[in-house]
Amino acid sequence: MEGNIAVLKKKSRIRKHIPIYLLALPGVVYMLINNYIPMVGIIIAFKNVNFRKGIFGSDWAGLSNFEYLFKTPDAFNMTRNTILYNMAFIIVNNVTAIMIALLLSRIKGKRKLKAYQTFVLVPSLISIVIVSYLSYAFLNGQTGLINSIRTGLGQSTISFYTEPKYWPAILIFI
Repeated sequence: MEGNIAVLKKKSRIRKHIPIYLLALPGVVYMLINNYIPMVGIIIAFKNVNFRKGIFGSDWAGLSNFEYLFKTPDAFNMTRNTILYNMAFIIVNNVTAIMIALLLSRIKGKRKLKAYQTFVLVPSLISIVIVSYLSYAFLNGQTGLINSIRTGLGQSTISFYTEPKYWPAILIFI
């Protein structure tokens, strides 16, 4: 009898909060789609992927892919670069966000503030394809803007895409 009363109380509590659950539903669905469903892709690391068979039909490889990765002579460099780039991205993004927030907090006038917020936020909505084309337009070895300026100043051109020493700065900036 007490068990039935507890179940009824729980059901009435659930019914009482249905509007709140409905409000939370879009956020939960969004989180599932963007955070949890992609986790299925982790299985690719443990498979010998055959695109004809698909991911789930491919043969199981176990840890052999990781053995291959860490036996290569570049394993240390790849791991180091991954860690350093992620640290650089975290630092640059946080410092930039704090600086922009401080600058925006100093702006007087609601219209000016809204305009500056728009100018700051619109670039984050630009597609990565457009960013890639803009990068190509700036960095192309023959026709890029930077090399055109260098040629106009009488300096030699730089082949950004074939010189490894330029890539750390390019990756962090873009």
